Amino acid sequence: MRIRRTIERPSGACSSSPTFFETRAALRQRKKESKEFFEQRKKQKEKDAELGVREKGGRKMKKIPDSFMFVMRVIGLLRGLCATLEVELPLIEILASHARLANADDEAAFRSGMPKSPPATL
Repeated sequence: MRIRRTIERPSGACSSSPTFFETRAALRQRKKESKEFFEQRKKQKEKDAELGVREKGGRKMKKIPDSFMFVMRVIGLLRGLCATLEVELPLIEILASHARLANADDEAAFRSGMPKSPPATL
């Protein structure tokens, strides 16, 4: 079935390996971001060791927020609906764009000294 889909939609043939066609600049940027992340994580581990926080017992989620569970449920429903209707929906790109907008709003509010508004409750 996967081969047939690839033949019907040639652009999908390469979608499983996007790094194969990645430009050198994008590859360097991705490697740089990865290196920065691991350096930050290493510093965090060292700080935890100084404070006596154990990795397994010190950093764990106490409770999963209800809003997170709601978002995950909506994503699951959207994926199922798209699969049933045989529609492609770039969920990651959509969610990433909204996350960038929310992050920019938070940064602007922080810079202006305005307190963040509390989350809406039902």
